Amino acid sequence: MLVTLMLTCVVLFAGKNELSGIEVAVELTDPPEVEYRRSETPAVKSDSENRWLKIGVKYMPPREAVTPPVLQRERGKLYLNRSGFLDGMSVKLRVLIDTGIKFGSRPVYGMYTGEVKFYTVRCDGKKHLIEMFVPGKLIDRFSLSPSGALRRVQKKDFVIEVVFTAGGREIGRCYSGVASERDFASACELIPGNMVLTGGVLPRSRTPWALLEADGFDPEIVD
Repeated sequence: MLVTLMLTCVVLFAGKNELSGIEVAVELTDPPEVEYRRSETPAVKSDSENRWLKIGVKYMPPREAVTPPVLQRERGKLYLNRSGFLDGMSVKLRVLIDTGIKFGSRPVYGMYTGEVKFYTVRCDGKKHLIEMFVPGKLIDRFSLSPSGALRRVQKKDFVIEVVFTAGGREIGRCYSGVASERDFASACELIPGNMVLTGGVLPRSRTPWALLEADGFDPEIVD
């Protein structure tokens, strides 16, 4: 069973040649079934209470006119400058999840962070798609009931920040589940220090979805 959660999104821009049409949608879904053979069976198999969180970020790079490439020397090295491509774009995500615990009347959040970088993106003025994921076992870590038991997450439990950078500057920003950067910062005020999982948001290349429809996505830089 697939449950799709559509979250509201507010887009803010910075600088010239900014991205446009940034949208965020999430799904709670089981990973794709893959047939494989294992030489050893894990001693302990732990199923998760929650499905994976799949975050789809759509955006539109500017459409640049293609001009003849220019070969030039900078600091003793040769560079071939070619228009129509955006190199080294980085996308950082911070995903907040309502832990189910309250401090007074305010929800206490946990946070997952993640980043994905791309070798190059064609500036074609068309929609591009990025997918990032949070495993169900990591969602279990923060999805609690007031009694401390695990619970199933819901649409209202997630707040997302997406920040695009390239060439050392910000080129796009999006919020989902809140109206502004200030509201996101307010939600971050009640995050316990042990409720932050750096790297908990995985790029597509590190998930069971890595080889599915691979040609439909821009190439990720794998560190």
